Amino acid sequence: MNIYSELEVYFSGLEPKQYQALVELLDLTQSSLPGGQWVIKYGIPTLEKNKINLIHFGANKKHIGVYPGPEGIDFLKAKNPKIITTKGTWKIPYGQEKLMHPLLLKLLQWIDQKYD
Repeated sequence: MNIYSELEVYFSGLEPKQYQALVELLDLTQSSLPGGQWVIKYGIPTLEKNKINLIHFGANKKHIGVYPGPEGIDFLKAKNPKIITTKGTWKIPYGQEKLMHPLLLKLLQWIDQKYD
C-alpha cells in the first residue's frame, strides 16, 4: 500500500468534525515546516523530513492529539502551563483548534529550529 492510500484510509474513517479539525492543523503544519512529507507512522499522520519524525497528529473522540515528543511537550508547557497534556500528548479539544494556532505556530518554529 502506498502512502497516499494509507492517508486516504486514515482520513476515510474520520467523522466530519475530526476531519475538518485535523486537516486544518495539518495544513498549518505543512506551511510552517516546508520540505516535510506526510506519512503514516504509528497509525497516525506524521510529518517527516530527512527520515526524521517531526510531529504526529491523531484524531481522537474528543480531541486532536498532537505528539511533538517529550521535549516538545516541555516546550509547550513552558509557553502555556494551562494546556491539556498527558504523556507526550497535547490534547486540543474540538472547537478550539483556531485558539491554539498561535501556540502551535510557536511549537512548529521550535521544531524547525531544532531539526534545521
